[in-house]
Amino acid sequence: MALVALTKGQLWVHQCKFIAHKLYMKKVKGMINLITESTTTLINSWSNRIEAGGGVADIKIDNHMRSFSGDVISRACFGSNYSKGVEIFKKLRNLQEAMSKKIFLTGVPGMRYHM
Repeated sequence: MALVALTKGQLWVHQCKFIAHKLYMKKVKGMINLITESTTTLINSWSNRIEAGGGVADIKIDNHMRSFSGDVISRACFGSNYSKGVEIFKKLRNLQEAMSKKIFLTGVPGMRYHM
């Protein structure tokens, strides 16, 4: 989705049309089981940490939510859970970072010579 935000013109129109039909309410309703499976996995992992900590745990949810989002997307798009799709998400993250760096470097005159 972040890559869509970085595009303009006809490419943006194409990407939005491609993504939009995947998010129709009927299709999202069909993903309830996938979302429930991912949510159950997440809550079970938190419960295990709380039990291991004697009823108390310091849970920083940002990484957990990123994994949860990736898990739902992976199950919906690839039919596998996040742990099996980690390599795909690493490559997508590297691509996103490379694209944003290129946009940054080309947007500031002379900056490419200093990095």
